[in-house]
Amino acid sequence: MSEDLFVDYPAESVAEATPYHRCALCKVVSTEIKGRLSGHLPECLYRKNKEGEIAGNQLRELAVLAITELNKHDISSVVPEDSLFWFYFQQIQSKL
Repeated sequence: MSEDLFVDYPAESVAEATPYHRCALCKVVSTEIKGRLSGHLPECLYRKNKEGEIAGNQLRELAVLAITELNKHDISSVVPEDSLFWFYFQQIQSKL
């Protein structure tokens, strides 16, 4: 499985008149980052934001899958409609 390339981080020159760049946030040089999110320091704000974005996207995909599967079945006879489940189910469904 190939890892996605992350090259949209804020970059700055390592020194004047050199072709080398580094992440402006964690100061790791691009030749060490190599487009990998894991190439940034764990405390790097860029890395933390991207990891959060990825986790949010994965959670959304799971929610869509769960809603799709639940809509295929009549679960009203199993789960009372006044339960917290139905409240959250409707909240999630309205945001998809």
